[in-house]
Amino acid sequence: MESIRAWCVILCFFYSSLSSYGNGNGSSNLSRDSLDDLIRDYAFKELERSHTGVLNTVPIPANFSGVEASAARIRSSTFWSRGANFSDFYIPPGSIPLPFVRRIGLVYQNLANWSSSYYNVPGYSLVTPVVGFMAYDASNSYSSSKTNITALDLQVINDAIAISFPSLQKPKGLDLRMKCVRFDVGGSMEFSDMKFPNLCLTRGPGHFSIVVPSNAPGPSAAHAPSPTKLKRKGTKLKVWVVAVVCGVVGSALVGLIGVAVIKFVKQKKIQEMERQAEEGEALESVWVGGSRMPKATAIRTQTVLENENAP
Repeated sequence: MESIRAWCVILCFFYSSLSSYGNGNGSSNLSRDSLDDLIRDYAFKELERSHTGVLNTVPIPANFSGVEASAARIRSSTFWSRGANFSDFYIPPGSIPLPFVRRIGLVYQNLANWSSSYYNVPGYSLVTPVVGFMAYDASNSYSSSKTNITALDLQVINDAIAISFPSLQKPKGLDLRMKCVRFDVGGSMEFSDMKFPNLCLTRGPGHFSIVVPSNAPGPSAAHAPSPTKLKRKGTKLKVWVVAVVCGVVGSALVGLIGVAVIKFVKQKKIQEMERQAEEGEALESVWVGGSRMPKATAIRTQTVLENENAP
C-alpha cells in the first residue's frame, strides 16, 4: 500500500513538472501584461547598447514569431521640444512624461498574427493588427535592477498622438462603420471615430487597432467583385479597347486622305499653269539678281509717225 502511494506521488509530481514546463515555454499562458513585460525586458537590453534618439529593432523569442518590436530612448527635454516620430506613431511636441523623468524609453509593438490571440472586441472584428507603444523610465541603468523600470503616462499639451495604419485596406461602403479602438493598460476599451484615413488619434500609451462590426463584410469581401461584375468589366474594357483602336485607325486614315487631297489639288494647279504656259508665246528669260525673269524678244507693234508728209 505504501509503495502504491509513493508511486502515485511520483507520477503526480512528474505530471505537474511536465505541465509547468509546457506552460513555461508556450505562449498561450502569457497574459497581455506578461507579454508587455517580456517585450519591455528585451527592449531595454537593446537600449543599453544603443545611442539616445535612435530606433532599435528588438529581437523577440522564436515562439512569438511574427511579433515585431522596436525601442528608442529619448531625453525629456528633446521629447518636449520635438516630440517623437518613430515607427507608426507620431507624438507631437509639447508632451511630458508623468511622473517626470530625465530619459524616456519608448517601446513599440506590432502583434501581427498574434493580435486576435490577445485582443478581441465583442461584436467587432479586427481589420488591422494590434499595435501599441509604452513609455518607461529609462533614466537608470537596466542592469541595476528590473524593478527600476517604471511605466509612464504621457500628458499631451497640444495635438493628439497619431497612429498610422499603412496596411489598412478600407472596405468600400464601410468607412463610416470603421472604428478606432484603444485597449487601455488596465484592460478597458475606448472607441473613437476615424477622422482621417488610415489614422487614429489618442492622448496616451496603450494598444490600438481598427475594427468593424462583426456582421459587416471584411475588407477583402467588400473589395472582391462578383464574377458577373468582373465579366461586365471585361466586356466594357474590350469595347473601350476596340473603340480606341478604331478611333486611332480612323484618325490616321483621315490624315492620309487629307494629305492625298492636298497633293492632288497642288498637282492639278501645276498642270494648269504648265498648260497655260505652253499655249502662250514663249519668252526668253534673263537672270535678275537671284531671280529668273521673262524677256520679250522683239517689239510687236512698229512705231508709226503721225506726220503725213513723212516718206
